Amino acid sequence: MRNNNAVPLIDALRRSPHAFTRHAIERRWSRPALRAAVRSGAVVRVLPALYAASEHAESTLTRAHASTTWVGSGSVVIGAAAASAWGLCDPPRTIAVTAPLSMSRNAPPWLTLQRLAERPPFALWHGCPIATPEWAIVTAYGHLPRDVADEMVYRAVRQRLCSPQDIDQIASNLSAVRRRRALATTVKATAAGSESFLETIGLRKVFASKDFAGFIRQHRLRADGANYRLDMYDPVTRTAVELDGEVAHQGADQRARDVRRDTRLASIGILTLRFTFRDLTEQPEWCRSMVTSTVARR
Repeated sequence: MRNNNAVPLIDALRRSPHAFTRHAIERRWSRPALRAAVRSGAVVRVLPALYAASEHAESTLTRAHASTTWVGSGSVVIGAAAASAWGLCDPPRTIAVTAPLSMSRNAPPWLTLQRLAERPPFALWHGCPIATPEWAIVTAYGHLPRDVADEMVYRAVRQRLCSPQDIDQIASNLSAVRRRRALATTVKATAAGSESFLETIGLRKVFASKDFAGFIRQHRLRADGANYRLDMYDPVTRTAVELDGEVAHQGADQRARDVRRDTRLASIGILTLRFTFRDLTEQPEWCRSMVTSTVARR
């Protein structure tokens, strides 16, 4: 590396997850410094006239920042990239950003341009404009596996980032929404009290008949000094039904917490019936039978 300015340039870009314009780099460090840094492999071109340290080049934040800078003022990150910034899903391989209706540019495979007449509402994520949670959810939903997409909705509502009504309003206002009906079904289940993909299965498919009309969904109570939320609770027989996801309920620590929880509830007279994801999806009739027979005996 022959250019002395290339060393401070590389150091500066390594210390920032943002992409830098060629103009800004050349103004501060010079064009030969940029060429030397690129030749060394320490700096790469992310988009035309936009550069970043090679170690950050595939970062969601770096690519999102580069994309909105490349498109220009008014561009906002949407879809799964925005949802991941809110902590609602894993970072995607593809970044989606808004662009003016009149824009005509060839984007690389990792970048999708969504042309909109108006700029969506946004917040700043490390200086990068990202769509608000409800916008991120609606524009990401149809691009994710169903269980991941649904969990994104539940997580946003659980964390009070947005409400089911907020999501429904954005979905209603957008003309093109992938898997619109599936999203509407999940939003409806969330508004009814479901807080996870598994609970929605229980709410919609397994325990949806009139035999379970007396159960309270998402009932909160206190036992032995601890607060709990019960997926389903029958106050007459004091029977609780818990729906255990395969991921959330793995491991000895989680099992120990479940045992303590069930013991505390039993100490005040509440019996807990637990069903796994496999139980609910592979033998729903058995699940229903276990609950109805237990309630009948209590």
